[in-house]
Amino acid sequence: MDAMHIDRSTVPTGPPAGRHRAAAGLLAALLSMGALTACGSAAPSEVSPGVDPPTTTPSGRITAPPSAPPTTPPTTPPSAAPAGPHRVDSGLDYLHAAVGLSGGADAVLTTPQQARRYPGWFDRSGERTVAAQLRARLDRPGTVHPAPGQALVAVVGTAGCGQPRSAELWAHGSDLTVRWTGAATVPPECLAPFKAVAVFRVAAAALPEHPTVEGRQPSPAGP
Repeated sequence: MDAMHIDRSTVPTGPPAGRHRAAAGLLAALLSMGALTACGSAAPSEVSPGVDPPTTTPSGRITAPPSAPPTTPPTTPPSAAPAGPHRVDSGLDYLHAAVGLSGGADAVLTTPQQARRYPGWFDRSGERTVAAQLRARLDRPGTVHPAPGQALVAVVGTAGCGQPRSAELWAHGSDLTVRWTGAATVPPECLAPFKAVAVFRVAAAALPEHPTVEGRQPSPAGP
């Protein structure tokens, strides 16, 4: 028998073209699934309420949104002093009224040293009793007059024909005035009016910056 001759040039030596296409398709599918898995596994970005989320530029860079400008808490404007007449004292430290009272002075006392000097005005005029009463009141052992954060305003003035039982200190602008109150029954005839001295406690913050007393500049603390 003659040997069969095979022409190898006509026999394919590699895998068929169909297998190449199937393998390429499978590889593309696997790559696509891997990309989807990677995208799905990325942690979501956290975005705070009211804040714009980060943005991605065409080049792939992630840019954060512009930060909001810092907020300034509202401030409360300082309360303005009353425009009209208003009471400024927080009480009386001393009150004395008598017909024919002499001496004394209007003074704003802001330190204990000034308060100790004030009775000297009545020593000079011969009103020794009033001076002694003021010293007993303003220079008592164990007390401080004026107290921290306070001032004393001493005023001497004519109280009218009725003897006052109390008094109030009022301010109108920078001027301080006294309203004598609680007067006894005024007699039908007023031969001589009462003169009174009052020492008021006033919060230092309630005093005008440059006060006058009854329209006049206050006197020094002592003579």
